[in-house]
Parts: sequence; C-alpha cells; structure tokens
Amino acid sequence: MQQFEALVDGGLERYVTGRQQIELVAGGNSAYNAGVDYRTLLDSSPHADQVRALYREAGLDLDADLATLTRDADVEADPEAVADLTRSSMVTGELEIPELAIHTIADELVPVEQEDWYAEQVFSEGEAGLLRQAYVEGAGHCEFQPAEHVAALQALEQRLDTGRWDDLADPARLNAAADALELGTTARFTRFDPSRLVGGLGEPGRDRDR
Repeated sequence: MQQFEALVDGGLERYVTGRQQIELVAGGNSAYNAGVDYRTLLDSSPHADQVRALYREAGLDLDADLATLTRDADVEADPEAVADLTRSSMVTGELEIPELAIHTIADELVPVEQEDWYAEQVFSEGEAGLLRQAYVEGAGHCEFQPAEHVAALQALEQRLDTGRWDDLADPARLNAAADALELGTTARFTRFDPSRLVGGLGEPGRDRDR
C-alpha cells in the first residue's frame, strides 16, 4: 500500500519524466541490468526479510519471479551516455569545502543507502573531516520541515565560521536548534546508520566491470 501510494501520488509521473530528461541530456540510456543476478541482489539487501514476508502473505512465488528477472535481464547501457554522465554528474568524493548532507531515512527516489556509498567516496579521497551526514525520521524525497532546513544551514554556517564540526551535526543539537525557531513543528533528526547500497558496481549480484 505504501508503494502504491508513493506511485499514484505523483511519484510515478515524476520518476518517469525525470528519467526521460536525464536520457535526453545524456544522449541515451545510462542504466543497465544485463548480467544482474536478482536473487543475489535480494540476499544482500537489508529489506530481504520484508520482501520475503510480503510474498508469503500474498501467496506469490518469489523464487519464480527472481528467476524470471535474472533470465530476462538484458538492458544494456549506451556507453556514450555513461561517459557523459560520468563526466558531468558522477560524484568523486573530492570535497574542497565542508558539507552537511541531510536525508530522510525512507526516501523512495534516492535510497538513504546512497549516503553510505557517498561517505565511502569521500573517505577514500581523505576528505572525511569535511563531511557530516544527518538523518531525519521521515519518509519521502527531501520531505524536510522548514525548521529542519534552517537548523542544518545554521550548523553548516557555524562550521564555516569556527573551522570545527564539534557536535554541530549531532541530532539532539540539530533538533534543539530547529525547535528553538518555534515554527510550529517538532524536529525529527535522529541517529541512523544507513545500510550498504544494494546493487552498486562491484556489489553482490552486479558485475563491477560492466
């Protein structure tokens, strides 16, 4: 029901048209599923138990669907589109200034697990000291309350002014700063450790070299 509501409440139109615009700019399709093993992909997912439980409840054959998905996975990417987006849109982790990333813990458009992947890129470039990540206990893409936006911006401004993070990105401190604005809402920053991104290059079920 949650997935259905996300799709019918403008979500499907937003995703489809957004993807279309990306492909138009890149000059082709940059995504692929050829070579993906969907059973291995699911096994590596933190949501695997939920998926299996929902299939059991619905009386559906998960094994058959996974086999069909893997057998028919034949979408290939356009190399020129991949090269274009790699050049223009792929993050490198090479930060030059402090960054505070905020993310809802349930985002149907950009999975929160991408924060784990992004932190790895920053860490590999030796820039971990510049990055902080904060999480909001909410659902939806960028569904932040105005007070949460302002509190995060104020924390980033203090980091720029002082040159230190200290506890500026701590959920309790962010919540206190947001609530102090008295905008009629209760801030929802929370401690959260996102799982590893499922299906990333080189991850279980997906070929690193494709």
